[in-house]
Amino acid sequence: MKNGFKSFIVKRYTALVVIAILIATAMIVILNKPALSLIPATEATRSKMYQVSTFDDAADNGTSTVSTPVVSEKSIQYTCKISNGIEYPYAGLSLFARPKLSKTIDSYLNFKGYTHIEVAGKIKGFSSTLISLKTFVKNLTNDSTSLTRQPNEYTITTGDSTFNKKLSLSEFQTPAWWYSANKTTKEKLGNPDYSQVMEIVVQSGDGSPLEQEITIEICEIKLTKDIRQQVAAILASLLLFLGSISIIRFSKTPKVDEKNDKIIISYDRVEIEDENDTDVHRIVEYIASHYSNPDFSVEQLAKGAGVSTSRIPTLLKKQYSMNFKQYLNTIRITEAKRLLLETDHQIVTIAHSVGYNNIPHFNRTFKQVTDLSPKQYRDNPEQAIDNLPGSGSK
Repeated sequence: MKNGFKSFIVKRYTALVVIAILIATAMIVILNKPALSLIPATEATRSKMYQVSTFDDAADNGTSTVSTPVVSEKSIQYTCKISNGIEYPYAGLSLFARPKLSKTIDSYLNFKGYTHIEVAGKIKGFSSTLISLKTFVKNLTNDSTSLTRQPNEYTITTGDSTFNKKLSLSEFQTPAWWYSANKTTKEKLGNPDYSQVMEIVVQSGDGSPLEQEITIEICEIKLTKDIRQQVAAILASLLLFLGSISIIRFSKTPKVDEKNDKIIISYDRVEIEDENDTDVHRIVEYIASHYSNPDFSVEQLAKGAGVSTSRIPTLLKKQYSMNFKQYLNTIRITEAKRLLLETDHQIVTIAHSVGYNNIPHFNRTFKQVTDLSPKQYRDNPEQAIDNLPGSGSK
């Protein structure tokens, strides 16, 4: 039977190679999705997708101002000034999905199948910019009530220059206050439905300067699909298949020791790595790239690193003399200390960026580690005491 299989491979080797390459190519073509460009766009294309407007905090008795948007085929530009009239002042730009013109025309922007949104433009006046994709939620969203649209947000620091950001849709987060205001939970709603995006909002973030004109020109908003991982998996499978049939096609029949009737086989020795070292490396690498997620848990770590939840505490304790929570806080507080000394960001912004949504909890944890509040540390870092686990201090 083995000889028959090899004979089949030998006779049809070229055909198998061609078929495999064609199948791999077809899979890549199917996976690929053309980019969806919202900006730049012709007037005809734009009018079919969305309408452009600007907004400020006047409805909430604020005093911020914003100009009428200047719309062209290449960009959308507006100027705003954030004023300290209310606790959380704001102003920005809205791309609102066109209302239904008939039963056959969809009133939502459909981002299903895309993995990233790319935003590029120019800014005059330092700004922290909030990008929000507001989606429709079945049995909750009311078209006439903006608060019922689910905001999926990502804050970027654009600075005083050109900017070009590629943001993963999976990293957009809905703020906790929205779930509370609509009496629901993240667990109940699940992942946002990006096939029904009602509005794209670009507005001032927490770090925007007050009483200063900021001019923003948005030159690109584009949805793309990143298929690099899938393509890599397809090409790896293709190479594995081609390698396997090539070995069968060009291998010689094994020699037989006629005296002992045994097949003589040559092979390379297997080198086995220490499993503990490999697991610790995966754990540390995964925490390093996900610690800023406020919902990060040992269960997510176990799933992402491929190590069981029961082994993670044991490995961290053995390697670093810390449990999971202590190690996570060590990473977060260490990065918070660096940001306090090297940047001018607000403490609230720093807390959020390192994974703390609860500011009082961040302040308590920071003081437990350094014996100083974040503000005291920023002013006098030399007075800090290192109380991190395993540091040897008190």
